[in-house]
Amino acid sequence: MCCDDDVESRLAKHSRPCCEGVSVFAPLDIYAIQDEKPQWLGSSETLEKALQLMCETGPGPYVVSSQETGHKDFYVMSADGLVSPLPGQTEP
Repeated sequence: MCCDDDVESRLAKHSRPCCEGVSVFAPLDIYAIQDEKPQWLGSSETLEKALQLMCETGPGPYVVSSQETGHKDFYVMSADGLVSPLPGQTEP
């Protein structure tokens, strides 16, 4: 970590991040769709890392949502580990 201050105390004080150019929150949320409901898997800084999380989780449908823009992309991972976007399944 680039600073010694406790992150939670800095957030509680509503101060800016302790390091210039370092975001405290990852901008992408990843959800697996299970029983037609989104199950939050975690957050990611990049789409590549989001796709890796999908591969670690297993086959099925996924949603990647941007915390910054609200844009959502839908993906499906096949049983052989291929992740593909679902055409026409994005939400601005």
